[in-house]
Amino acid sequence: MPVRNGAQFIGQAIDSILSQTLTDLELLVVDDASTDNTPEIIQSYADPRLRYLLNPQCLGVSASRNRAMAEARASYVAFLDADDIAYPQRLEMQIAYLDNHPEVALVGAHLDYIDAEGEFLYSEKPGQRPCEPVALRSELLRRACILPSAATGRTNALIDAGGFPQQMHYAEDHDLWCRIAVKHDLAIIPERLVAYRHHPNQATFKKIRAAHQATQACIEKARQRFAAAGIISTDSHASLTVWERIRGAPGSLGATYSQWAELHSWALRQHRLALPLAATALFYSPLNYRAWRTIGHCLEKLLVPKPIAQALRWYGAKVRRALNRKTSN
Repeated sequence: MPVRNGAQFIGQAIDSILSQTLTDLELLVVDDASTDNTPEIIQSYADPRLRYLLNPQCLGVSASRNRAMAEARASYVAFLDADDIAYPQRLEMQIAYLDNHPEVALVGAHLDYIDAEGEFLYSEKPGQRPCEPVALRSELLRRACILPSAATGRTNALIDAGGFPQQMHYAEDHDLWCRIAVKHDLAIIPERLVAYRHHPNQATFKKIRAAHQATQACIEKARQRFAAAGIISTDSHASLTVWERIRGAPGSLGATYSQWAELHSWALRQHRLALPLAATALFYSPLNYRAWRTIGHCLEKLLVPKPIAQALRWYGAKVRRALNRKTSN
């Protein structure tokens, strides 16, 4: 559990691990040179299973995770960010899965989403993320699909793959998962085992684009590694086609902006922030029906004349039907 100046949420994250149904564990909290009262909160716990590691200076989240892996005494390592919450059966279920599937080196899970106050926002549906190794390896070449806070893996496999790249500021987790997938299977349990916390103004145009570009760079390197290992042919799993980008297929920049727009509009009710995100999604993917629907929803909530908002949502639905017909043909 890496943390820097996380006093507001670190206690909830620690409690969620120490209250797991799987009790034989050690919790390594790596304090990345916090300047608030995070150290006092961590050191207030008397549970001997908690180990407090202090970085001499701010090294970053990847270096902190790598230090925890190097210090870990167990054969499995689970990750959790200091503002997220693990549900009580998370470790028990993921460790059992790894025990029963020795070919799998890393397993993820589905998520619930909460806001900064801990209020429930929405849930992922079971199967929303690809779960089986073959489908998941293919999906890794399209988009990031395992969040660190939901990942549990074999310590040796994580270290042998080189750990998290410390020079990267975005998509460092996806880079590691793709390197592991060259030699091992990955999987996702179709159960919601973690509450992932969204913060106000978490998404900015600069961050969304930078994260997308970093992910695409990881994907291109993974495609080359998979081809060299004989996992895929050199001409398979090509980049998204122009048509896929226009309609906002998963992994496209338009789809990424649209997902953030939906979150801020439908869940966080930040319609003024969601509107430009949805408009940007349409700039990259003009036939993205979800972005059209979000724009209509935002305009309706922002007191734009109702017929205009309804017309935009109607147009979005019409685009969706047309895309479905084209896909089925």
